[in-house]
Parts: sequence; structure tokens; C-alpha cells
Amino acid sequence: MKEQFKELNQKHDDWMRGYRSLSRYIANRDHSEKELKTKLSQKFDPALVQDLIQYAQANGWMPDAQDMAERTAQRLKDKGKGKLYIQAQLAEKGLPPVEFDSEDETLRAKALVTLRFGRLDEKSYEEKQKIAQFLQRRGFEPYICSSVVLNS
Repeated sequence: MKEQFKELNQKHDDWMRGYRSLSRYIANRDHSEKELKTKLSQKFDPALVQDLIQYAQANGWMPDAQDMAERTAQRLKDKGKGKLYIQAQLAEKGLPPVEFDSEDETLRAKALVTLRFGRLDEKSYEEKQKIAQFLQRRGFEPYICSSVVLNS
């Protein structure tokens, strides 16, 4: 009887620690299910992690995945990141992909280049190559990079 009580008490303590961790993570910012599983799995056993995730979903603590993906994509767009970078970040977080408008993507790339490097018509071939590489590192698709550099 005493052993059963200790085991039950230990499960309760683990649940409460997990609940506090889950609450802290969710209070700080929205997390995808994959992110929460990853963070909680570092401290707790998988069965408890699954119970905590189900508890959060049942109580409406988990945001809609598509809505969260849209907000994350917009935040990254505002930071000057391109489609490829954004889609990779969404996949890493376990969020669904979002739609991109290639015209909007091109305009954002042009604005980023103008802000960072100024006018392109005064740049040499080597400088334009570096600008295209800069855009590719930011996650813009190659055809957008070449379009921005060649048509500006």
C-alpha cells in the first residue's frame, strides 16, 4: 500500500512539474505541437508529454496551426526573409506551408536590395553577383534573385 502511494504521489508530482513547464512555454509565446513535444521530451517521459499535449489541446491552449504558420511567415517576411527560408522554418516547427505571391516576393527582394545596397544600375558584375548571393542566403528563390539583379 505504501509503495502504491509513493508511486501515485510521484506521478502527481511529475504531472504538476510538466503542467508548470507547459504553462510557462505557452505563456511566453505560441508553440506548435512539435515544438512543445520537443521541449517537454527533454524533461519528461513520452507518455506524460502526450498527456500534457492532449490537455493543452482540450483546453484550447494550442493555436490553430494554419493561423500560426501565417503569423510566423509574416513575421519572417517583415525581417526580409524569402520563401525558401520561411518554408524551412515552418517545416522545422511542424507547421503547414503557406502560399506565396511571386510578385510580392520580387517586390520585397527589390526593396531589401535597395535598402541594403542602394541603386543597382551603378554596380559592377561582381557586386551584382554578391547581391544575388545575399538574396539567396536570405531564402529568396534563384529566379527572383536573378530577376532583381538583372532588371534593376
